[in-house]
Amino acid sequence: MAEPKTDIGGSKHVAVVRGSAWDTTQAAPRVVSVLRELGFKVTVLCWDFTGQQPAREQADGLEILRYGRKVPKAGAKFFLSWPLWWRWLRGQFLRHRFDIVHVMNLDCAIPAVQTRRRAGHKIVYDIRDAWGLCLTGKPFPLPQVFSWLDRVFSHRVDGLLLSQGMLEFCAAYHGAKAARTVPVVQVLNVPQEDVGAGGFRPAGSSAELTLNYSGRISEYRGAYLLPEAVRGTPWRLHVYGKNPNAAVREHLAAAPQTTVEGPVPLETSLKYLDQADLVSILYDPAMKVVFISSANKMFEAMMLGKPYLCTEGSFPACVARAFDLGWALPYGDVAALRSFLLDLAAHPEKLAQAGRNGRAAYEAHFQWDRQKRNLIDLYRYLTGDPEVVPRPRQGWDRFIGEAYSFPPPATLS
Repeated sequence: MAEPKTDIGGSKHVAVVRGSAWDTTQAAPRVVSVLRELGFKVTVLCWDFTGQQPAREQADGLEILRYGRKVPKAGAKFFLSWPLWWRWLRGQFLRHRFDIVHVMNLDCAIPAVQTRRRAGHKIVYDIRDAWGLCLTGKPFPLPQVFSWLDRVFSHRVDGLLLSQGMLEFCAAYHGAKAARTVPVVQVLNVPQEDVGAGGFRPAGSSAELTLNYSGRISEYRGAYLLPEAVRGTPWRLHVYGKNPNAAVREHLAAAPQTTVEGPVPLETSLKYLDQADLVSILYDPAMKVVFISSANKMFEAMMLGKPYLCTEGSFPACVARAFDLGWALPYGDVAALRSFLLDLAAHPEKLAQAGRNGRAAYEAHFQWDRQKRNLIDLYRYLTGDPEVVPRPRQGWDRFIGEAYSFPPPATLS
């Protein structure tokens, strides 16, 4: 595979925009890193929810501009603050006249589209969360409104960047006009650094088996299901991550065979993953985002040679089947899950083989360098490189780069 061009930025100025702290996940920093490698001048626009960070900061030649307003990270007060955030963003877009604005999620896309003609910028809509699907189950009309907004704004940008799998589902969600007219790439939530390249502990190799449950802890992600399933089995459940629900915290703290911690640094999380034998990425399918989500935990598990357990019908389930690297079960059946865990305990070689398959699939298909090529190709296209030609692919008329999609066993209906 030929090396991508890396000198396309010239004098062009790109704003990377995120409606929260810009460096709390890998998404924005690695986009910034790639764009700077390509020669673009980059400015970060972000929202400081604490109201305590400097409004303007220079770091290693990178300018960071912050909208400082203290609000919760979710809930009614957060959404009601959007018009003030939009007003600030519109002012930045009109003042700086960026060549391209790379917006992460709907709250940043709306003001970018509103000022597009006056400011003269192109727009890359980096869809980290399809909120209309993430809010499934919330009171009417909240999910319907966000789904409608995504359809309204998705076709008014110059490029879509999908971090999700299931391309056909994504095309259906964003609407026929976007699927027909907007160039699109996939850049999945894979780790930027391959920490498994130096070796990892084989799954199923210890006397006590550990089921890892980490990240966002929620009743919609197995918080009540998993402790009951491991009860009376040779498995220990290790839980760590963000857990805002007091009732869930109390339930987990009282559960036998369960160790509970709060959020931990990424380095510690990867260490814990390497000590695990199986990783849970179970989601309640009532949250329709499960069908397309490419959870970063699935790729971290693959990177470290650990099989994962996921929900039947999801994108992780399709990947697990394609490469024989994990297992999918119907969500909510405690007896079936316990029986499955007992079978794995009796046959630890299944864990080891699935872990090896996962590592092989990660090396062949899911490393960051492959995702990075897709990101670069989108920017090559936007800056006029004639060698990048969009082609029809899996529901999209103008797909660029490599696709990561597998036959879906379920639908969004």
